[in-house]
Amino acid sequence: MHHGRRGADEQRALLFRDGHAAVIPDALLEDRVLEPIDKIVALVLLRRASPGTEPAYLPTQTELADRVNVASRDTVSRALSNLRCQRWLTVCQRSLRAGNRCWPTAYVIHTAPLGIRDTLHLDPGYADYVQRLAQHRHARVRRVAQRALQQLPD
Repeated sequence: MHHGRRGADEQRALLFRDGHAAVIPDALLEDRVLEPIDKIVALVLLRRASPGTEPAYLPTQTELADRVNVASRDTVSRALSNLRCQRWLTVCQRSLRAGNRCWPTAYVIHTAPLGIRDTLHLDPGYADYVQRLAQHRHARVRRVAQRALQQLPD
């Protein structure tokens, strides 16, 4: 995820929402793996990417920390990591540069966790990402990543 401010909007990560209209998804509120801060970050992202707010950009970690009232970008970083591990947040495109053109990273925030096969299709780096997080210095991130590893197909 990004730290700090970006100069131009085209360099910021785009944020999309899947097509469901639920304002506050029951599945998110009832998720037994995510902690409250993870859920609050997800709700901020869902609201940010709501219809009528196009184009939406993924807030920086500093902006998210301010919006969810936490002092640390690390807390936000862990929440974003957990949302991606649990497949609430999907990276659909990495930043690409070709000549003078730049395509920003694109994320989708879901109203329910995306299925594992769809996640692996849309986010080819997901399995590697989860494997790296299984070695994370923070115990909760490690636990969430290890749980996600168990859901990967053989």
